[in-house]
Amino acid sequence: MKCTRHLWEKDVAAINILEEKKLRIREEKTSKEALTEEDILGLTRKGEITEARANLVFHTDPHLFGRKLDRIVACLQRDFEEADRETRKRFFIFLTKLTLDLVSFLPQWNLKNGEMHKSMVLTDADIEEHAARNEKILEGWSAQDEALARSLLDDWLDETKYRLRVEGVTEGCENENLAKKIVGNSVIEYMDNVKNSFEKSNIRKICELRASGQTKTEIGNDHTTNLEYAMWLGASFVTTNPQLVEIAWELNPELWKRRTTEIVKSRYSPNTLSVLVEERSRKDYEEFIEEVNTDITIEVVYENAKMLRPIFLLSGGGKGMVCLQVNPLKHSNTDSMIHEALYAYSRLTEMFGGVPNIVFKLPATKAGLEAARELTSRGIGVTITVSFGLFQALPFAEVINRGNAIVSYLVVMNGRLADPVIGELKEIGEDVAEAGRWAGIAVAKRLYQKLYGSQSSGGRGYDSKRIRIIVASLRNYEGSFPDITEVVGVPILTVFPNIRRAFDAECRGIDPDAVEKPIDEKILETLLRSELFRQAYQLPEDHGDIKPRFALSLDDNEEVLNYPPVKNTIGQFCEYRLKTGELVMNHLLDLCRRESLWKG
Repeated sequence: MKCTRHLWEKDVAAINILEEKKLRIREEKTSKEALTEEDILGLTRKGEITEARANLVFHTDPHLFGRKLDRIVACLQRDFEEADRETRKRFFIFLTKLTLDLVSFLPQWNLKNGEMHKSMVLTDADIEEHAARNEKILEGWSAQDEALARSLLDDWLDETKYRLRVEGVTEGCENENLAKKIVGNSVIEYMDNVKNSFEKSNIRKICELRASGQTKTEIGNDHTTNLEYAMWLGASFVTTNPQLVEIAWELNPELWKRRTTEIVKSRYSPNTLSVLVEERSRKDYEEFIEEVNTDITIEVVYENAKMLRPIFLLSGGGKGMVCLQVNPLKHSNTDSMIHEALYAYSRLTEMFGGVPNIVFKLPATKAGLEAARELTSRGIGVTITVSFGLFQALPFAEVINRGNAIVSYLVVMNGRLADPVIGELKEIGEDVAEAGRWAGIAVAKRLYQKLYGSQSSGGRGYDSKRIRIIVASLRNYEGSFPDITEVVGVPILTVFPNIRRAFDAECRGIDPDAVEKPIDEKILETLLRSELFRQAYQLPEDHGDIKPRFALSLDDNEEVLNYPPVKNTIGQFCEYRLKTGELVMNHLLDLCRRESLWKG
């Protein structure tokens, strides 16, 4: 009886955790919906343009949208004549970006969402009418203030060059010429070219299939930058890791030096900082660098999470998430991972003033499993990374299923599994190595069936809205993208910008249920010649050719950490965490030398 009461109390506590979070999300969503036209204009005048656009697109009822937008546009037109240059610029950016919002995927989340609003949705004709009117106004403003229009085109040229660079167009001349071609010679030409890129995108096609209920697959942006463009195509998820945080710093060093200065000044006095830097007591100094490093990671994640927050609120916390990876240098220390996650969650709760749209990336190791158990019991979602096989995913799925988080994720790192499998198959013969490209695909397909299949069919029947497979680390194999095309149907595909660009380079057919199709028998037969693949692919009940010579289990901690894909990936994550630490350290030394900066 006592045991039964304890279980009942635990269930009630779990319900309370979930309901409290969902209530806070609903309250925040309601507060966003209450903003008036005057509020949105106020945001625009203050330069909070992304927030102003988001309120119209995500938090306005479709049947009120036209009237609300008409009033806002009328006010913009009325005030443009007398506005100062900075206010004019804000008006111009707001109306340009809002028009691109309307012709992108974004209206599918709310304005065209029949599941939410039944027949009271905007039609394509409605969208076209609003966009055409906005373009006509922008054309007039361009003629009225040619210098401002040219200045904005220069800004968008820089923005486009940056996006192309992240997408892999790094050659200076090629980048410059392509960016100039996209931006063109007028605001309208720029908008037409961007709209054309939306319409040709295969990634957007996948998102449209999801919106129409034909596939489950959401798209994630596997980068810390260029989220606006990814969202225009339909992305609703962001993954970060130490490498991507370090890249964010390298791409915009002045921004992150400034942010680092602000973080340090908010936490440490000049004397404390000087003592730490000058004396450099190894333990204290390393802890100090790691604390700042963690705060920088939080800031990178926060910038992305702000942009995805409307989707998070609309979906009741089920979508619009950003991953924050805990310090990989502590991958074997459960307590350290929990402590860092709780600290970051608390900081982000303060920053948002509500439930953070954040999940914590934990390694698929024994220590990570215990950290996942603790965090999900508190209603905090996790993403399980450094994950390659069913021996890792299934124990985590069980823990997540028992937890109280609204949503959590299990990663299959396709490319990082394929690389060593290809290497192992090459030792057998070059003619069979190509099959290694399908290693992660085969694992993802099998995991999909095992997690979501009915119990009568040998599956576990888990809810794909709560426990979500992510296929990540995608590759471009000479213009072929099996990591995408063969697994459409998984809950999330998270795509590097350079892979997205290459995948969108030509029209491709999309099978919305590809993940449910069995892998080619000959390819699977070849893959099974790899011990690394069999270790990732195996289930406890397997026998014969599928069973590896040495089956892995999370309980075999040292063997798991030495499994080549795990060892290589953790090693790289640790390397990039250290690189960011070096950037932080060098900036702090410079900050101490330039005392005037600190006093300022």
